[in-house]
Amino acid sequence: MTDLIPVSYAELVRSGVHALRGLGFRFSSAERGAHTLAASQAATGLALRAIRLAQDRIGLRDRPAIGVSELRAGILRIDAGGRSLLEMAPLLVDALAADAKRHGRAVLLAENCPDLPFVVDLAVRSRHLACAMACLYQSGSQGDATAGGFVGRGDQLIGGALTSEAFAMIASSPVIERFNAGSLVSACDGGRDRVLLLASDGDADALAEEPLWPGLFSRSERQGWQDASRWLGAIEQSIKGEILVDPEDFAFFTSCVARIWVPTSERSRAQQG
Repeated sequence: MTDLIPVSYAELVRSGVHALRGLGFRFSSAERGAHTLAASQAATGLALRAIRLAQDRIGLRDRPAIGVSELRAGILRIDAGGRSLLEMAPLLVDALAADAKRHGRAVLLAENCPDLPFVVDLAVRSRHLACAMACLYQSGSQGDATAGGFVGRGDQLIGGALTSEAFAMIASSPVIERFNAGSLVSACDGGRDRVLLLASDGDADALAEEPLWPGLFSRSERQGWQDASRWLGAIEQSIKGEILVDPEDFAFFTSCVARIWVPTSERSRAQQG
């Protein structure tokens, strides 16, 4: 077994800005994304691997414009154009929260939005919302799919893997009918690289405390990172302590930092190696 490398949370955030800039992100996106990267690595252990595996596309600027269509009041469909959830997560939460405040309820389906370990950032940001939030996600092709979700309000969070049968139950449930979102739940299950978000401002407790949720989420050993009840605690523990990182993933991370960071002193040159 490969020995993992301990890295401080603060260092991952600080160097993460340089690493994402090295991958091609604009400064504002890199600054936001560094926090997403650190939180997702602390919660899942997979964030650095995700950017390493996606290095050929994750920071590309030559991509289609983000497509936004309002299906009806409070229901948005967004085509991310292949942009990573690392980049899109803060924007999606902002759009969802604004619609929930305006309409009382909000639904947002993001398509062509890969790199699922960064759904953690959606949960982290939802802690600061006045409304409850539910998230369903799907990536990969049939037989190699990762599907799941989480629901919560504030620090109360549950979630895990979801089967197609579970998606069908959610699509026909009363809580989803109140959102007029049954077809979008089915669309999320039927596609790849899709994230569906629901937020409820006026009846937040009804969404967060819907008895349907706990019985649907499962904990897969293969996809243990999906257990959302562990995410926030893992992040808090890592902030106080350290994050363990795979050596191959960390070597790629530091190589990205080196692309953009120019040492300005003898000490920093020595640290860079």
